[in-house]
Amino acid sequence: AFKSDDVKREVTVEDAENLACFIANCFPNPDTALPGLAALMVNAVEHGNLEIGYKTKGALLACGEWKKEIERRLNDDQYKNRKVHVKYQSNEDKVEVFITDEGQGFEYRDYLEISPERALDSHGRGIAQANKISFDELSYNDKGNEVRATTYKTSGIKW
Repeated sequence: AFKSDDVKREVTVEDAENLACFIANCFPNPDTALPGLAALMVNAVEHGNLEIGYKTKGALLACGEWKKEIERRLNDDQYKNRKVHVKYQSNEDKVEVFITDEGQGFEYRDYLEISPERALDSHGRGIAQANKISFDELSYNDKGNEVRATTYKTSGIKW
């Protein structure tokens, strides 16, 4: 069994996407795990550490300012030293990734399913897709700033 130490460093959206690609290869079906890992890791940066809310992200995307706001907040003293903590574990039964950000948390229950009210929005489906497609289990801590994504090696459900 493999158990990694926590990887702790300041992380950008691009770093999150690259790390997701790397860790996805540790799952039984990397192509299924990758979009879920990427969504969860990017969320940890933009919504968690940088505290860009759902409505704010929608407005930023609509006016083409999303990337500029990400960069601004990554350099803002309020946010720039925040880290995303990623822990990977694997044993004979399952593969798990724990992703923790240093933000305020959020009401994750609102995003585990695709909401009809948000179905046509330009964003907001990553957690639901991770929950329904990428992993066998997806669970958050009460605060909503840590997520555990689990794939069972024997389930065959997602891979």
